[in-house]
Amino acid sequence: MRRTKHKRSPTKLLAAAFGVSPRLFDRNQSASYIGQSVATWDALRARGLLPQPVPLPSAHRESEVSRRPMWDRVDIDRWIDEQKNRANGGHSDTGQEVESRDRLRSATPRVRRLVARSSAGQRPNPIG
Repeated sequence: MRRTKHKRSPTKLLAAAFGVSPRLFDRNQSASYIGQSVATWDALRARGLLPQPVPLPSAHRESEVSRRPMWDRVDIDRWIDEQKNRANGGHSDTGQEVESRDRLRSATPRVRRLVARSSAGQRPNPIG
């Protein structure tokens, strides 16, 4: 028996080649994007907790909205940030602040001293 490879669409090949990710996600992609199952996505949507899908025009029927709901990645990111803010008591961190803080936590004591000195306006001494 011969195995056939799955053919990828030209759009997906270009996206992979140039590192372009889609702006709009369908239901399955949206659930995967937030790391949840489709059932969880549907349950959150039924409770009205998720952002609304983008009302795209129908390709076949004039003045109608497409029947396939698509969610904007930016709206999903904003929703995730709102959930984090609620969990943090309203305090928000940018991704860069969190990443910098995590890097500093995992740094050696010497690197932490250098960062502390440069933050205090002192000239960092690379030797010690």
